[in-house]
Amino acid sequence: MLDNSNNTMMSESRFKSSANLMKNYYDLDNAWFGFFAGGQAWSAGQWQDFVEAAWILYRNVFRNSLEIILLGDTKIRSDKDLLTSRP
Repeated sequence: MLDNSNNTMMSESRFKSSANLMKNYYDLDNAWFGFFAGGQAWSAGQWQDFVEAAWILYRNVFRNSLEIILLGDTKIRSDKDLLTSRP
C-alpha cells in the first residue's frame, strides 16, 4: 500500500485515501475475528479510528531519526537493557 522508495513522506490525505481503499480487503482478511464484534466485520464503526492511528504511527515512524522501530507492549518498550542493547 505504501511506497517509500523515494524517501518522501505521504501527505495525510494521500495516506488516508490509500488506507480507505484497503477497507474491504482488511475486513475479508480479518473475518475470522468477527466474533469480537458480534459476528460482523470487526472494523465496523471503527475503521476511521484505525486509519487515524495508522496515520499517526506512519508520521512518527517516518520522522524517526534513529531509524529503528521497536514494536511490543509497555514492558518491552520500557526495558532499559533491551532498549540499549545493540545486535
